[in-house]
Amino acid sequence: MPPARPTSGGAFDEARVVRELTELETQISSPDFWKDQASAQKTLQRRRRLEDQRVLAESLRKQSDDLAVLLDWAKHGEDVSADLGPALKRAIAVVKRGEPALVDVVTQVR
Repeated sequence: MPPARPTSGGAFDEARVVRELTELETQISSPDFWKDQASAQKTLQRRRRLEDQRVLAESLRKQSDDLAVLLDWAKHGEDVSADLGPALKRAIAVVKRGEPALVDVVTQVR
């Protein structure tokens, strides 16, 4: 298992998203949820946006973990060149679909 990687320190708070989704699900399951149609629609839209954020976070975390494994293998002398090409092709395909992709670049002074 590769060592833990530092986070970007960005503004995304996945725990907050999960908490808010849980709260929204409680509201949605309430028998009175549909009494105010406009409010119900806004709540469902908010849930959809939060779900999208959660899925994106999971995807980026998986990509980051996969790249961390390749980096760890490379640090220990493994030839990862055969894995890098397909990983980059997958990342390019994701970007072409209009979604963010994570590509980790490590440079060394030679």
